[in-house]
Amino acid sequence: TFAAGSDERAPELERDGAVHGLFTHSLVRELVRGGAGQSFDELMRRVAAVYATLPYDGCRPTAQGDLHAAI
Repeated sequence: TFAAGSDERAPELERDGAVHGLFTHSLVRELVRGGAGQSFDELMRRVAAVYATLPYDGCRPTAQGDLHAAI
């Protein structure tokens, strides 16, 4: 999985005085929400949906490999 392409800048969030990468923050949150048995494809669609809710259009997260495999 990738937070951004090689020609893109990965977004960051400031929360409670600390800076976190948007991708890592969203990935962990959606892993917990989705629970066991979700596929990588489902997870990445939810992470992309988080990006879509924010006023940031500089990049989109991507993934490679067997995205239909369960996590």
